[in-house]
Amino acid sequence: MWTKPTPAAVVRQLRAASQALMTGIEALLPAYCLVCDQRCGAPRWLCPRCEQKIAPNTSECPKARSLNLSPMSQVAPPAQNHYAIAAPGEQLNSACAAFQHRGVMRELIHQWKFEQRPELTPFLVQLALTMGHPIPIVDYVIPIPMHWRQRVRRGYNQSALLASELVLELNRHPAERIKLINALSARRVPRPQHTLNRTERLRYSPHRFVARHRLDNCRVLLVDDVMTTGATLFSAAESCWAAGATEVHAWCLTQS
Repeated sequence: MWTKPTPAAVVRQLRAASQALMTGIEALLPAYCLVCDQRCGAPRWLCPRCEQKIAPNTSECPKARSLNLSPMSQVAPPAQNHYAIAAPGEQLNSACAAFQHRGVMRELIHQWKFEQRPELTPFLVQLALTMGHPIPIVDYVIPIPMHWRQRVRRGYNQSALLASELVLELNRHPAERIKLINALSARRVPRPQHTLNRTERLRYSPHRFVARHRLDNCRVLLVDDVMTTGATLFSAAESCWAAGATEVHAWCLTQS
């Protein structure tokens, strides 16, 4: 005699079927690590060995002196990889980078940005959020914009992908929903940012961005992939302040 399965039984059956399907897929189409090209043994982007090699940004900012950053302790709960602007008059209330830009993370970001792998975006964001460091309470998340010519060449703006995925994660259990807005537009620079040295970055950074919307009485979070000299974030923050923002924070994947 047939009896109607309970919801718990249905969940167990679906989970077992899903696991069997993934096992079959792995047997037919095995997953290989993006970094070392070794077989992973399960559908995943990195093998366990490469995951253990990821270097979190756990020490004090190596460029704290040049960026005027210090360990963040007054704006939010203390976190070793979370920094607040120490010098008065600087453009950011806080800046956070989850990882050091080297080794496995450097290779992942290179493939994501320059080898047409935008599907890595959710993995990178979730990896950064697993560090458990606090993100300031904000009203808007703003991606660092890219000039349209550069965006056409690359095919996408990696900062926009990051910001979109970050907002999805932050809004899963929100007290107040955070909105994603493209509030800035970029002026053209002579060469892509990653090809410029420190002096050139600082030369071209002033007034590099223009605010497209008013941000009166708003707290904003700027999102970028890599923090190097801080010139890009500072220039974007300057435009946010000019548009009326009351707080400007920054969140990045890595710091080089």
